[in-house]
Amino acid sequence: MGIIHRDIKPGNVLMNHETKLVTIVDWGLADFYLPHKKFNCRVASRYFKGPELMLNNHYYDYSLDIWSVGCMLAGMVFEKEPFFRGLDNDDQMVRIAKTIGIEDVEAYCLKFPNTE
Repeated sequence: MGIIHRDIKPGNVLMNHETKLVTIVDWGLADFYLPHKKFNCRVASRYFKGPELMLNNHYYDYSLDIWSVGCMLAGMVFEKEPFFRGLDNDDQMVRIAKTIGIEDVEAYCLKFPNTE
């Protein structure tokens, strides 16, 4: 649909257990995605925030929402909510790197060229 939600977290995902319908709510931080558009990095909730935001890369895409969904799923699978619980953005990055490895964090972030 061309929209990045930018605040996917458990509180913004509702499920109707009778109908098995999942609904994403709170679109207040959403924006239309346009390639090469400079976006604000002060979005998303820390525990579900993609590394590109914590590294102040303003040129991100839909992967941001996929990262957030992955954090939610990891929390459910490993019964640890939130899965990454950083005290601040720097601590959040350290916890992510300790879990998935610095090389994987670097590879993920290099997908987003920072043109500043």
